[in-house]
Amino acid sequence: MNPAGVLAQLIERAAQPGSRPAEFGAQLAELWRHRRLRRTQLEGERDEPLLCAVMQVALNAAGAFGQR
Repeated sequence: MNPAGVLAQLIERAAQPGSRPAEFGAQLAELWRHRRLRRTQLEGERDEPLLCAVMQVALNAAGAFGQR
């Protein structure tokens, strides 16, 4: 999904005679929700390698501690 393209289409349709403002508002809200969800997903994917490294260090330390 290209949010900029979708937004441009929404604005273009809203400017046409006979458009319904309530429908425009609902579609705009859906676009905004999709954008926020995508940003959250990308942040989680960005942090995943760091989390894996931290967990590996913690598990290695726990394993070394258990071998004593």
